[in-house]
Amino acid sequence: MVGGASQGAYCAWVKRTGSGKDSFIEVSFDASGCGLVHLLYRRMLVEFDAADDWEAQVCGGGWICAVRFKCETGADSEKCYLDEVRIAGS
Repeated sequence: MVGGASQGAYCAWVKRTGSGKDSFIEVSFDASGCGLVHLLYRRMLVEFDAADDWEAQVCGGGWICAVRFKCETGADSEKCYLDEVRIAGS
């Protein structure tokens, strides 16, 4: 895995903001006509300890939904990488 990418040459990195400060990557999408929304992704957490936090959230009201990935780390060596995000409705 090069630089956090599980396939290919690129991945997303959720920026470190310091202990107690959350960092987010978020995308909204139209889920009209879907009874269920499926979220699949790969992550790589580097040098996480008990004080660090990672969450994947699906939020929505009505047909517009949002997927939000949260990372909270304190040290420069701690990183959150995100790759191969897939959102599908059925």
